[in-house]
Amino acid sequence: MVLLEVYSRNQTKEGCYFIVSVGRHLITTFNRYTYFLAATFGYKSSLARHLTALQLAQFFTGFFNSFGVHMMGSACDTEASRTVLACFQIYAVGLIVLFGMFYKKKYKGD
Repeated sequence: MVLLEVYSRNQTKEGCYFIVSVGRHLITTFNRYTYFLAATFGYKSSLARHLTALQLAQFFTGFFNSFGVHMMGSACDTEASRTVLACFQIYAVGLIVLFGMFYKKKYKGD
């Protein structure tokens, strides 16, 4: 997924990158919630640990990839959109901490 994002940033226009990025998130989210639905009905998978690791990787990737927007300043985007992005980054830090604690607690001994 990360390689797809890096490739799409370098090879496509902004609108196409947005579509690829959203598509990547939709695929990850679909897989995650399909697993959660199956787990609700009693399905236990040995891949649960990897799903949580994938979520953490997705959060880290989104968090670090968005720093370029801040560094480029007004040449890249508006002040308002950079402020909203900063809010999303703060939210991402919360998700990283939350999922990191969950991962450590649930899979520490595995």
